[in-house]
Amino acid sequence: MTAGMDAKGGRWTGLQRWLAAFVAATLLLGAGALPAEADSHAQGGGRRRGRIVRLTASDAPDPDTTITVSSQVQANVDITRSNLFYIIISPNRRIVATHRTSVGALAAGATFSDSWTVSNSSFPVEGTYSLFLCWSTGAARRCNIAVARTTFFSVPTLGWTLSLVGAGLIAMWIWRRRADFRIERA
Repeated sequence: MTAGMDAKGGRWTGLQRWLAAFVAATLLLGAGALPAEADSHAQGGGRRRGRIVRLTASDAPDPDTTITVSSQVQANVDITRSNLFYIIISPNRRIVATHRTSVGALAAGATFSDSWTVSNSSFPVEGTYSLFLCWSTGAARRCNIAVARTTFFSVPTLGWTLSLVGAGLIAMWIWRRRADFRIERA
């Protein structure tokens, strides 16, 4: 099987190529083979088209907390159209949130700042989450301008077990205090 071909010998779709590039970047970043800000090179001359100046995510130490994600990118050359693709991955390696922002035209040296929020109420487990930012030209998801990664801590929910225990304790308290809740008739 050659690069760019699937197991059946057919051409890879755009999504398959993007997923393969994302998985490769994830493995390289996780292994420490790439720095936290790993810029891809532009075609022709190896000059970077741009760089990710900043990527941050606020910690979410409590259940049902809003996480604020912000970034800033800078173009090294004129870029007519590009997109920022964000992916949040849980400690058990599941994608829990994605976000896409269109970046209009950027002149060389120009910067673009982006910010968005997501609630941790649907995140599956407590722990350190990874946030990836993929900056690509056009509508592609090749990360051909730059890619960066950061982490944040989240305590998403009390979990079903603790919620059921809490509901059970409240029900038990109400049952034991039921005499206090009776309405006496005159």
